[in-house]
Amino acid sequence: MDALYLILHKVHGEPAFDVASRLSIGSEEGWIIPTSGHRAYPWRHWRLEDLADISDITSSGTHDQPWTHDGDLPPDWPDHYQASPAPITSRARPVRARVRATAADDVSALFGGGSSE
Repeated sequence: MDALYLILHKVHGEPAFDVASRLSIGSEEGWIIPTSGHRAYPWRHWRLEDLADISDITSSGTHDQPWTHDGDLPPDWPDHYQASPAPITSRARPVRARVRATAADDVSALFGGGSSE
């Protein structure tokens, strides 16, 4: 992994700042948030080491030209939590049926009945 960066990316459709690191994913460059292990898609990034620049601090203790993010990220920019629900596979249905049958057996046993099968 590379140095740490402050990144501007999209989280739940909104601009957000996070700390991330670059890494290689096959032949592509990717970004990962080391504290969560999630992949990120930075719109902008700054090395954390470079953010300590205080050369533009005025005598009143403020920056002459602080950077701000004015505007939205592009609507088609990838979202950090962009995910779709996993499809229900054919293997999941038999498990649910077994759970329901077991629950029915348990209820039946509580009230003195027999097995549900």
